[in-house]
Amino acid sequence: MAEPTTADRELKPKVGLVVALGEEFRYVMAGLDRLGDIEVDQRVYYRFRVPGSDVMGVLTVLDAMGLPNAAVAVNDLVHEFKVSLVALVGTAAALDDGLPLGDVVIASEIVDYLNQAKVVDDPKNPDGAAYRLAGTNWKPSAALLRYVQNFPRREATEERAEQWTRDSHAACRIAKPDRPDQGPQYHVAPIASGDMVIGSQAFREVLQDHNRKLAAVEMEAGGAALAAYPQDDVDLIVVRGLSDRAESGKAATDATRDLDGLPNAWRRYAVGNAIRLLTLMLADPDFPWLTRHEPARRRRLRGDAGSARTSGDGRPGGKLRPTLGVAAGLTAAAYGLGLRVAEHLAREHASATQDQPTPAVHGSRDHGDQAAHKEHGDQGDPDRTADTTTPDQADAHTAPHHPGDSTSPVDLMGAVGFKDVGGSFDAGLV
Repeated sequence: MAEPTTADRELKPKVGLVVALGEEFRYVMAGLDRLGDIEVDQRVYYRFRVPGSDVMGVLTVLDAMGLPNAAVAVNDLVHEFKVSLVALVGTAAALDDGLPLGDVVIASEIVDYLNQAKVVDDPKNPDGAAYRLAGTNWKPSAALLRYVQNFPRREATEERAEQWTRDSHAACRIAKPDRPDQGPQYHVAPIASGDMVIGSQAFREVLQDHNRKLAAVEMEAGGAALAAYPQDDVDLIVVRGLSDRAESGKAATDATRDLDGLPNAWRRYAVGNAIRLLTLMLADPDFPWLTRHEPARRRRLRGDAGSARTSGDGRPGGKLRPTLGVAAGLTAAAYGLGLRVAEHLAREHASATQDQPTPAVHGSRDHGDQAAHKEHGDQGDPDRTADTTTPDQADAHTAPHHPGDSTSPVDLMGAVGFKDVGGSFDAGLV
C-alpha cells in the first residue's frame, strides 16, 4: 500500500463516502470511476471520480457496523481531506410497509433513537423489561434538504430522476416472481439510527410509535451525524437502499438469488440504486456544495454559540475533536477505541492550542476571520460579514429544537419485553 504523496494530499476531494461493510463496498465501487487507493494514519481510502463529472472523492470502509465506528471514521475523513460533504451509502431496513424493497430513502432527519434511552421494568411482564426511548434528532442543511426534495420536480433535473428509475429497473437482476414490476422511487424521510440489529416486528412497532414518520432503520447515521454536524462547514447526506423489513423473515429475503445465481440479490439491487442516485445528484452543476468556513461566519452573524442542527440538549458548538470522545464511547464495547481516540484528540488539542493562542470569537473554529477583518480595516468585528449573504444562506444550517429532545425524554412511547426483541441478520446488514 503506497503512502500518500504530495499529489495525493492535493487531491482535494469534495465528498467523502462511508460504507459499513466490504459487501457494500463492492456494490458502491461498481458505480464510481475508481482512481486507486492510499493509506493515511492506518486507514485506507479509495479515491474515485463521480461518473460524468469532475467531482473527486474518497471512500472509507468501516468493516464493522455501529455508531461509534462511523463517528471515528467520519472524523478522520473530514480532518484529513477537508471534505465539505460526507455521504453515507448502503442498505437500510424498511419500517414503512408501503415502501417497496429496492426503493431509496434519503434522510430528511436522523433519529438517534437510543440516545439517552432508559430500560425500565415492564408493567405488563413482571419478569421482563422495557425501553423508554428519548433520542437526538439531526437534520441536514436547509439547502441540501431543499435540493433533494425538489430534484424530481425541477425542470433541470426532472428527466434525470426519471432516467434513474428506468436505469435502475433495467439493471435489476432479480428473477420473477420477486422482480419488481417497475423501477424504484426515492423518498426523503426520517431515518432511525441505533446500535442494535433489528429483527423483530415488535420492536419495529416501538420505533413507529416513537416516530410514525420513520421510513427506515440503520446503524451508522447517528454516529456520522455526531462527527460531521459539529463542524458547520461539513454537510451530511444519508442515502439508503431498502433491502429488507427488519423482521424475523429477513433470512428468506437475503436468500433471494439473482439471475446469475448470486445470493443477496436484494442488497445488491438496493445499494446499486442508492449509489446511482447519489452520483446523479453529485454530478449536477447545481448541487448545493458548502463553501468551507462560510457557515461559521453565518453562525457568528446570528450570534449563536453553536450549531442548532440537533434537537438534543447539548449544542455541538465548539471544537469537534473533544466531542468525538463521547462518540467513541457510545457503547461499552467501544470503550477501548474511545480511550485511544480521546488520547489522540487530547494531544492534537494541546498542539492546536499552542499553535493558535487566540481563541475564536463566539466559539467559532474559523480562527482566520479576525485577521482578515483587521486587514480590511474593519477592526475585526466578529458580527460583520459580507453583504452578499442571502436569507437562504443564513438559515442553511438551522434546525428547529423539538419538544421531547434529550433534555426531556419522551414518555413511554412503546414498550417491548426483551423476549420480543430477537433474531439477527446473518450478514450483519440492517
